[in-house]
Amino acid sequence: MTAAELATIERRLRAAYADAAAFVQQHDLHADAPARPASPPGRGAPGPRITLAALAAAAAVLLIAITAVIVPRSLNVGSQGHHARAANGGPAALLPRYLMVVHTYPWRLDVRNVATGALTADPAVPDGDNWDALAAQGPQTFIASKTELELGPMRSYFYRLAVGSHGQVTSIRRVGPGVDGIVDAAAVTPDGRYVGYMTEIVYGPHGSDSRGEVVLANLPTGKVIASWPVPVSDEIASLSVDGSGNTLAVSAYSYSNPGVGTNAQIAHGDLTQWTSVLRPATSGTPLDRLPRLLPQAGTLALSPNGRILYEFLQVGKISSQPHRDKNPVTFHLAAVSTRTGSVIRVLHTWRAVWGDFVPQLAPGPAGGYLLMAEGASLARINTTTGQYTELSGTVPEIPPLNLNGKDNPAQGADIDPLAW
Repeated sequence: MTAAELATIERRLRAAYADAAAFVQQHDLHADAPARPASPPGRGAPGPRITLAALAAAAAVLLIAITAVIVPRSLNVGSQGHHARAANGGPAALLPRYLMVVHTYPWRLDVRNVATGALTADPAVPDGDNWDALAAQGPQTFIASKTELELGPMRSYFYRLAVGSHGQVTSIRRVGPGVDGIVDAAAVTPDGRYVGYMTEIVYGPHGSDSRGEVVLANLPTGKVIASWPVPVSDEIASLSVDGSGNTLAVSAYSYSNPGVGTNAQIAHGDLTQWTSVLRPATSGTPLDRLPRLLPQAGTLALSPNGRILYEFLQVGKISSQPHRDKNPVTFHLAAVSTRTGSVIRVLHTWRAVWGDFVPQLAPGPAGGYLLMAEGASLARINTTTGQYTELSGTVPEIPPLNLNGKDNPAQGADIDPLAW
């Protein structure tokens, strides 16, 4: 090894320690760092954690530095193409290649290439019936539910769908024992351990009555960790879970005259909307009695550590009858603190008529990026830099979401129908 190579390693080692310290600080403060499990009662967080993490990171980078100097020299491999791939190997290089959309009427799942919008698969439902809720577990791994009409009440079952390198569904397997009712919305942690979902249980002599609840459960075992009743007059607009299964975020709304048809509600009712953060300690509290983080109900997504909520919010005074206003208003895709409800950052801005603006939002499974669909258009948002990138691919327009009355009563739609 030459003196120049030793000098290179020393320089990279010093940089490695600096990078390690910065990494640890970013990991502690960054919105997309995974949430840490709570310390057991009576025990504080272990003291040497940061030091060990920094040393481990520096040692790893030292190994990479030595390998980068010695191995290419000995094996005579150091092409420009290799260095280009390494230089671009950041989070954007790991973004999922495929998305899924669940459609209503007819019920189906579409697998599409994110870059081109091309349809690559249309997986059939096992044993018939219909696909309902949809969520992304990780890159090219999705969770979808289907409802079965059995003797007695309806039951829903979750399935894990794996998508291969060419966009084809390579496996569909049932996960967990199933749940009572129809699952209308779902979100799953990246490790596939926890699932948050909203279920509607239909009962009565002719199925004329129903009750809903938001549930946090262990996905493989079906064990319920916490649940929150949803009053009959309330509707769920969007639902998300953090990366460790500690926190759910739910946006919801109601009209002043429940029980009246949708058109009459829109024509005469006053709209109340809100967003709440749900944690297991509040289990059993009806949804409308939980503390409200925001007075709006947009499509939303939680950061992996649960500290940041991304949500589409209207700017300015919030009317109780926004469906009557045909003038364009301003909307922000905002990063909001789940502790205080304050807007930390505005990622993008739109001008649109309230009733016409129905965007869909899907978090990247590793954090750092959001995928947005508005109409047939797709865009990717970097949550760190705020960079908004319109994608060249398009998708068939997702049916209007039943979001605050922005729905077509003749068509209907699913909650959070986009997954990435």
